[in-house]
Amino acid sequence: MAISLTHVTFECAHAANLAAFWGRMVEREVAFGADGSMAAIGRFRDVPELRFLGQAANRKSSGRLRLEFATDDWLAEMDRMVWHGARLLGEVHDGGIARATLLDPEGNIFCLNELRG
Repeated sequence: MAISLTHVTFECAHAANLAAFWGRMVEREVAFGADGSMAAIGRFRDVPELRFLGQAANRKSSGRLRLEFATDDWLAEMDRMVWHGARLLGEVHDGGIARATLLDPEGNIFCLNELRG
């Protein structure tokens, strides 16, 4: 069983502005969402995709940066993470694909997504 880091998500006040900044830093094109509340910079070299999600100013988030992992053995990998000290916040099964939101021992959010392919 193996996991891979698929993308890093930045929760930010202005997704388009922060994505444009990081696009200039890594010299990559940015794909913007239709309403400007999200943007992404695709994978390059050994760097995972960078995603930017606009958040309401009054929304409290426990993490502004979140790691997103994917695996083809989702249940076994989630059990392994919890056994090693991760705390499961919740899981969603959407269209037959599973996603878990977890906390590390310091309270940082990370996600585990099921790979289907």
